[in-house]
Amino acid sequence: MQNVNFRTVGELLGFLPEEQLEMVEQLRTLVTECLPEIEEGLSFNVPFYRRHKLICYIWPGAVSWGGKTWDGVEFGFNYGYL
Repeated sequence: MQNVNFRTVGELLGFLPEEQLEMVEQLRTLVTECLPEIEEGLSFNVPFYRRHKLICYIWPGAVSWGGKTWDGVEFGFNYGYL
């Protein structure tokens, strides 16, 4: 089980393997270019994005969920009807 707690997105980025880092950076750019007013923060050790309420998240597989890690990066929406 992974036992890390990131205080900043920068700390998270420094932890990621190269292939996941590249994808996370591309997704962060996409989100911030499409929604310039969006706020980025960490929740569950991964970047979540909000504007009045949660909108989406980027979950690198290197950051465990339920004690498990995986390959790749998950990009998800908090609400399917936005």
